[in-house]
Amino acid sequence: MSAPAPWANTSAPFAFGGRSQRAETLCLLTLTVQGFASLMLAKVGLVIALDIRDLLQFFEPVVPSTILKQFPFFGHPKHAENFHMAYPVTFHVQIKEDVASQNVAATLRHCVSRREVIQSLDQSGIVHYARLLMIPYNRIATVTEGVFAIQVLIVYDGELDALLRFMWETPALKSLFISISDIAKIPALAPLDFDGFSRYITENNLNPTAKELRNAHSLTVQQIRDGFAMPG
Repeated sequence: MSAPAPWANTSAPFAFGGRSQRAETLCLLTLTVQGFASLMLAKVGLVIALDIRDLLQFFEPVVPSTILKQFPFFGHPKHAENFHMAYPVTFHVQIKEDVASQNVAATLRHCVSRREVIQSLDQSGIVHYARLLMIPYNRIATVTEGVFAIQVLIVYDGELDALLRFMWETPALKSLFISISDIAKIPALAPLDFDGFSRYITENNLNPTAKELRNAHSLTVQQIRDGFAMPG
């Protein structure tokens, strides 16, 4: 009786229907099942996300729409065109070194916390934040004490011209910038009108574009007030 042909031996490592081929087939089948399962899980996740979005839209009369606008995926599509970006102003001028100028600078240190300034900023309806920063002299300067420069930092909504117009027409804010200009090494040109006031702040603004400000949300000042206002 003759020996069986090599291809008929199921124990041969490369024989048709042998163990190696069965292992490869099992591996391919496993990968296929895993890929299909991953695809199904992704589909289920998308369905859940869409259901959450629909649920948020259903509760929109309860949850302020200004809050939903923060979430571009879950928010209602009708809010997409309302995406908003705030803008920065960093007004920076160097201060004169004489005693009189330094004394005036010292009086301005806490001016942003004055009642009339706070009320003016609140009434604007467009200012998110405002800070006044006194920059001291460094150790290698000939003058080791006092104020080297003053910065006014503002985050606001809308156009810069509207902010400048508001500050020019508000006595407390106008007086602040004029006081800074009076002690600056390079003051605003006299006589000072609105155009000169605008030009002076614009030329000394270190952050002229919104790209230099990280916005954590897309809400305006008014939307924040409306969305989180206490009832009554």
